[in-house]
Amino acid sequence: KTIQLKETKTQEFRQLNKLLVEMTTNAKKDYTVLKEFTEHASHELQTPLAAIKAKIEYLMESELTEQQLFQLSSMHDELERLSKINRSLGCGGRRCGFT
Repeated sequence: KTIQLKETKTQEFRQLNKLLVEMTTNAKKDYTVLKEFTEHASHELQTPLAAIKAKIEYLMESELTEQQLFQLSSMHDELERLSKINRSLGCGGRRCGFT
């Protein structure tokens, strides 16, 4: 739907109205393209993030030194943070119901 502006007989206002309609149309198109891109990127990132998380969790169950476990735990926490960011990208900027 395009923006609706009052018609006018003044040349300058008609030109301004035309420009505003073009700008809002372009802004809507740009928003749609950006939204689709972020949703697709989020979807493509989710699989490798899940695979890495599963491998880290598997390693954490093996015989490890305290330092190794600490490092894997830290990696797991950062990966969880990345996953949350990625899920928020997939929501297109709206609240997704997670914190």
